[in-house]
Amino acid sequence: MASAGQIREIVSSYLSHGDADKFVLEFSVASYNIHKHGNAEAIRLANEVESRLADLRGRFISKSVFVEHLRDLLKPSANNFVYMTFSYPGSVNQRAVLENPSQVWAGFSDTLRAAVSGSINPVR
Repeated sequence: MASAGQIREIVSSYLSHGDADKFVLEFSVASYNIHKHGNAEAIRLANEVESRLADLRGRFISKSVFVEHLRDLLKPSANNFVYMTFSYPGSVNQRAVLENPSQVWAGFSDTLRAAVSGSINPVR
């Protein structure tokens, strides 16, 4: 089972060298049963790559479009935010405490922008 970083390395290697057979072999080994044992990011990346491979094999997209989709997967997302909340003390002799940060993902569709999170607490 591979991490998201390992999957990115496999994709990056393919984009650099263009060896499709090596890419499919390495990706298949890395993503085998990833949905059972992988973290959320690795599963998401594996699903994206598998989806694009299926599109390419079914001739729904060209190889150049496939390569462009893989390049997009390697780009850092500008839509990841981490919100942190501070608890300020009620008196002077207590320290301020950083509470648990919560990560928020902003997603885009053709017409709707959405943010998903467990909770978002405003900074006071």
